[in-house]
Amino acid sequence: MSRGCRPHTRFFFSYPPPFSNRGINVPETRECLYIKAFNGKKAGGVVIPQTRTFLVFLFICALLCCLPAAVKADTPLPCKFFGSVTLYGSPAPPGTVITAMIDGNVRGSIVTNERGMYGSDCMFGEKLVVQPLEGDLAGEDLVMITFSVNGQRADDTSLYYPGVTRWLELTASRIPTPTATPTPGPAFTPAPTPTATPGIPPVPAADFNCTPDSGSAPLVVSFTDLTGQNATSWSWDFGDGNTSEERDPVHLYRYPGNYTVNFTVVSGAGTASTSRPGRVAVLAPALVSFPGENALPGDPDNDGFCEDINGNGRTDFDDVVLYFIHIDWIEGNITQNPFDYNQNRRIDFDDLFCLFQEV
Repeated sequence: MSRGCRPHTRFFFSYPPPFSNRGINVPETRECLYIKAFNGKKAGGVVIPQTRTFLVFLFICALLCCLPAAVKADTPLPCKFFGSVTLYGSPAPPGTVITAMIDGNVRGSIVTNERGMYGSDCMFGEKLVVQPLEGDLAGEDLVMITFSVNGQRADDTSLYYPGVTRWLELTASRIPTPTATPTPGPAFTPAPTPTATPGIPPVPAADFNCTPDSGSAPLVVSFTDLTGQNATSWSWDFGDGNTSEERDPVHLYRYPGNYTVNFTVVSGAGTASTSRPGRVAVLAPALVSFPGENALPGDPDNDGFCEDINGNGRTDFDDVVLYFIHIDWIEGNITQNPFDYNQNRRIDFDDLFCLFQEV
């Protein structure tokens, strides 16, 4: 492992860290890459600082080598997904079609080859490639990706991060309501009756559900139309200044508050609306200082996510270092939502990469 180094300088990579002599004291964390220099401190004429910051820098450089380079282009960089897929409580069979959408528009699809799995965990294997268009990224809001499994909306969503390849478990649990087929009765000849004016179908009663309806900010909420089969168009007002015309939208509430949701459906019989005051309750996250820091984490760009880990008023490389060192601590000691940058409901190294992109 000493290729490219001057004589008498050797580097060793190991997991877990065997730092028992002449090295760097680094706390053991999961999935970490540890580097140690022996017999000298110089490699190629560059001084190697023995600090945790340098270790994190090297780790992220290695991570970036596995990802496409971010270059300016007319077409945004795609993101890629692979993982498990469940349909109505069972592993999805081979031949299942998984579709990725942005604002209701298809941006990628894949057909499964293996029961309960889509894509490949091999670096060069097939993935679900999501290719947004330039218009999808207009504005400063985060871009939400929704998925369908054989035409049924998946319960899971993901935020778009250019160039990222990640594991995502997809589940489609909402079983479609079957359409009743009338049973034919015995044939008979009806008596002649006067021709009646066809009746007008009743106006559908607007109804919906949302999950979850409460939680810490930022909160991703899935809305489900319960109106029935007669509706032809939908209009949602989420109460925070954002709207949607999808039937079953997914919305990100960034800030604490009680939000009134207004829902309108249109059918051939007319229009129906419902208003649910305080239907979604978004709570302020319970923040505490990271170990060794005095200030609370902050949100410098006011997007609902805490990228300023050390609370110094800006997002910098020191924040990436702190996140890396305390990635296990976050899960058990602080509200996770503001630090789950990719909104996959867990803290992982994808979040670390997303934070690095903000620096």
